Amino acid sequence: MAWPSIPFPSEQVSALRNSSEVPTTFTVTGDSTAHVKGVYTQLIASLSKAGYYIVLSIQETFISATDTAALLDLAIGAAESEVVIFSNLGAGYSDAYDSVGVAVAQFCLPFYIPSGSRLSARLQSVVTSKTALVSIDVLGGGGPGFDLPYYSACETYGANEATSNGVQVTAGSGGAKGAWVQIDGSTAEIINALMVSIGGESTMANQEHILDIGTGVADSEVVIVADYPIVERSNERIISGHPRVIPIGISIPAGSRLAVRTACTQNNNSNLRIHLHGLRI
Repeated sequence: MAWPSIPFPSEQVSALRNSSEVPTTFTVTGDSTAHVKGVYTQLIASLSKAGYYIVLSIQETFISATDTAALLDLAIGAAESEVVIFSNLGAGYSDAYDSVGVAVAQFCLPFYIPSGSRLSARLQSVVTSKTALVSIDVLGGGGPGFDLPYYSACETYGANEATSNGVQVTAGSGGAKGAWVQIDGSTAEIINALMVSIGGESTMANQEHILDIGTGVADSEVVIVADYPIVERSNERIISGHPRVIPIGISIPAGSRLAVRTACTQNNNSNLRIHLHGLRI
């Protein structure tokens, strides 16, 4: 199958910014019951042109000494008829743009969105009526430079809607990688790129992690992504991908087993929760 691509997007087709060029934020609120998705909040009423690249930022969800596990869905479609295009993006443990460390959950998504589309988001969390500030930019057009691949579908693996979090992973001792932990036993679709969502817990520390992603049967995993960086902070914040989460291009057949393992500057650290997103063309 040919890999769909366009010249690198050069035009904002959703210029949601104020006079100081600060992104417009929308408050997305979870349900009054923990781990239940709230109602959709409109982010864009109608794209002026087709978009090929989404920058989605989720901020101000962390609370010190509190588990703020949260999952966000990004959807397309008219009100009451929304269709989720990215499910259960990790949305907890994030700070504000202007804070030290810029601990914002920011997902950079090469994904095709038709002209005229309405975009909206909804949230669930371990915290009742949890709020997140969400901003979105959609880019289209095409400028000079390298071609950019884009995707048309995404499946999520390892997200647990009963906890609004991912799969717990324990690091090894002395800086060594810990045991492999299964994220999914058999992927539903072919994967052309992987994206990582990171969660935590109510008590965290100032630590640095590296994450491996592997495929294959238990005890025979093969590393396909090595040493993905994650920073954990003592006031229950997480910085993933420093800080932008960008899909990692890789080909994984349908029916594959996905697993992860971590190393950390703290022996046997088990504060991280991981889930993955598999994008396809």
